[in-house]
Amino acid sequence: MNLELFEMTDEVVEIVRLGGPPFNLMPEVFAWSICFMEAYGGILLILGLNTRITSFFVFITMGLAIIFRKWDGTWDVIPIFLFFCLGLFYMGFGSGKFGLDYYISQRWR
Repeated sequence: MNLELFEMTDEVVEIVRLGGPPFNLMPEVFAWSICFMEAYGGILLILGLNTRITSFFVFITMGLAIIFRKWDGTWDVIPIFLFFCLGLFYMGFGSGKFGLDYYISQRWR
């Protein structure tokens, strides 16, 4: 699969549509927001840039995934719960001394 930047497959929209209400009302909007958060939010978290705000959105996205996910008897929810907990952790503590947030704040003092 050869995807360009800002391109999403129709399968992602269909998976979001199968999530039921409220996701089936505007599945394209929810699919775009999920893909954008996971791609660019992940890059920001790796760099430690804008960590607390980005991890808030990761926390909300994964929380919605846990709440609205249909339980099928498997343990596929564990990675979602892990990212939920990581979002909560970084929302509270930030990136620490290893992120660009710390470097930028020290540079402007």
